[in-house]
Amino acid sequence: MRAVRKHTDCPWALLYIVRWSTIPSLPATVEAAREILAEIDERGLSDGPWPLKIGIGLHLGFAVTGNVGSPRRKEFTEIGDTVNLASRLEQLIKEYPARLIVSDSMTTALGAAAGAARPLGKVAVKGYTEPVPIWGLD
Repeated sequence: MRAVRKHTDCPWALLYIVRWSTIPSLPATVEAAREILAEIDERGLSDGPWPLKIGIGLHLGFAVTGNVGSPRRKEFTEIGDTVNLASRLEQLIKEYPARLIVSDSMTTALGAAAGAARPLGKVAVKGYTEPVPIWGLD
């Protein structure tokens, strides 16, 4: 598993690139997300005059990754439906009582490793014709 820091429309995002054959590493991805949230709580960063409020959205699927750009300026990036949905899930944190929201495909792949996943319902997501089921993993 490799983490890539990527500036997007959110302050920062981590993309975990997992080979499809390494599905057993998905629990480690969720554990990493939970550790980030726990560290924020432990340091008291979500309290105070300028609270740090973050949310994490996780989705499982295929994406195109690689270097794009000109010879003078290249950037590693990722594109595709999977990346778009993960970003949309992260944005839903503002509307739902969870700091870690995952897609149905992620919950299914995690199985028992998802822990106490609670259904948050189906939501309309830009770019999708059908509502998407989402789960909270806090």
